[in-house]
Amino acid sequence: MIHNVFIMTREGRMAFHRQYWSVDITTEDRQEFVATYKHFEKDLGATVDLPIHVKNNKFIYTDAGTHLLLVFAVDISDEDEKIRELLKKTRELLIDKYGHEIDAYIQKPAPLGQAFQGFEKELDSVIVTMLKICLLGQGGVGKSTMLKLLTADSIPGEYYPTIAVDIETLQGVRFGPYELAVWDFAGQDRFRSLWNYYLRNADAVLLVTDSTLKNVLETRDILEIVRKNAPACIAWAIANKQDLPGALAPKLVQRILGVQAYGLVAIDPRYRETLYKIILGAVAEATTD
Repeated sequence: MIHNVFIMTREGRMAFHRQYWSVDITTEDRQEFVATYKHFEKDLGATVDLPIHVKNNKFIYTDAGTHLLLVFAVDISDEDEKIRELLKKTRELLIDKYGHEIDAYIQKPAPLGQAFQGFEKELDSVIVTMLKICLLGQGGVGKSTMLKLLTADSIPGEYYPTIAVDIETLQGVRFGPYELAVWDFAGQDRFRSLWNYYLRNADAVLLVTDSTLKNVLETRDILEIVRKNAPACIAWAIANKQDLPGALAPKLVQRILGVQAYGLVAIDPRYRETLYKIILGAVAEATTD
């Protein structure tokens, strides 16, 4: 996973830095990379592109003009060729749209943060990936209310059934190089024929129940649909309406369904942070190799 991106001189002066994960590259790490790069350049020539390993990180790089390097710091387990493809796209954007800034920086180096302003958006267009999070369950269990809990200041008090599917991107929420799109599937029987289609390329499914025994048992059938049509995605359960009498505890829901389950009261804004944590937890598991 790409966790840090640098533009730097061949002597190690940083012109640009963008961090995507909470993985810190220290000054010593960068110095070790630069020293190794210089050794390679001296012995093997300026076109060398061998990955350079420093501690638990790997540096993959290319030239960005005559005097600068574009560097991706990634996990050791990442495939070099895939990273190089993204590196090539990023370099093309950099040279095409910021060539004049490259020349200006060489003539007069600017402090870190002042050079290549605006390049972050160009970089994000290559690095950032949209993840698909699906809310799936029968009608009336609270899926749409959960979506409003995530995206709106107020939560509607009346029930309005979703038609087919409702999709919202979680603005301002990013998990490393991922943005999150939440798909709220209509639960009524007449829309279930669309579920197979909507489940394509899902990264995580949150099975929503109303925490009644009847609904939880019916949710087992929905789980089988997920396992059949999106076997690679993460499936967790949300036991909603925990404030109602007779609601099954999340641990019991988990034992019935066989997947991780979490309790929620979607009509209560105090549960907004809880829901975000559930989603980010599912995303963390979905993006772990």
